[in-house]
Amino acid sequence: MAPKKKHLSLQLPVEFIDDLGKTESLQEILVVVAKWFKEMFEADRASITLPKDNSQLRVVALDGNRAIDLDMTVPIGGTMVGRVFSRAQAEICDDLAASADLDCLILASKGLGSCLDAPLRCGPHCYGTINVGRIGRNAFTHADRRKLEALAIWIAALVRVHLQVEELTYLSQTDPLTQIMNRRAFTEHFQASRAKGRRRAVGPGFGFGFAVVDIDHFKQINDSHGHDAGDVVLAFVGKMMKDFFRGDDFVARFGGEEFCILMQDVDEAGMRGALERFRIALGKSVVNHLSGQVSVTASIGAVLVLAPDAGMDRAYKSAAVALYEAKANGRNRVQLASAING
Repeated sequence: MAPKKKHLSLQLPVEFIDDLGKTESLQEILVVVAKWFKEMFEADRASITLPKDNSQLRVVALDGNRAIDLDMTVPIGGTMVGRVFSRAQAEICDDLAASADLDCLILASKGLGSCLDAPLRCGPHCYGTINVGRIGRNAFTHADRRKLEALAIWIAALVRVHLQVEELTYLSQTDPLTQIMNRRAFTEHFQASRAKGRRRAVGPGFGFGFAVVDIDHFKQINDSHGHDAGDVVLAFVGKMMKDFFRGDDFVARFGGEEFCILMQDVDEAGMRGALERFRIALGKSVVNHLSGQVSVTASIGAVLVLAPDAGMDRAYKSAAVALYEAKANGRNRVQLASAING
């Protein structure tokens, strides 16, 4: 009878699992993992890298020795961590100072003697790496390597699930043509933003601006240049809006050629000024498409909302009425409705 094969076992601290259970984001998971892997491997440093682009990895979680600090980037070429990522195979460096790899030499210069690096590998994909380092040389065994590889596969599965959820969330909240928020996401952000706004006082005369933007004569653009050109125009306007307004403002495509803007913490003059600058910049733009070029203008209706409990339906209706006035008065203009005070 053949002897029973002895399996390598892993023991995980209950507190580690408890801490993972409290996380709400991928970043929080990685921070917890770095903290506990440093303890579980009796290491002086534990770090996690994820790709920044095709040529660099970025340190996204770190506990212990800060030789290569949080948010620093490491080239994929010429480094041990880059090789582990590219090949999706774990490596041990027994003597960092004797290595030719850039990252190993940096770690050695800050007092570390050896390190162990494993890929965050799940199926055919490698999502990053986990590295643990110790002051002493020759400090890691083959058993350590196998344990870190197994744990890295488990963490990689968590990373994959979170990335998939993030992608699905993005797709569910994004207009596929313009790559800005869709109406559903805008409504959710509006409600969350208003809840925060009620808890802060910016000053008298300041509130939030709500604007409805409608591309002028969009049907004629489609009829004259084709629907493909119309799609190019919509995408152009969406990108311009996203780039033009502040990072804490929200822009969305509501449907057809209609867009909406939520401007945070503005007074009436500031809201009008920003919308006028956008309208003028749009009017000076030329959109290139396969059949040639087309000029684009937009009519904008807007309202300043000062009432803390005013909902989106009320703001939208007021801005929409102002938009109809802008169109009736010749288009390519900004029309403000009376501020909502109560």
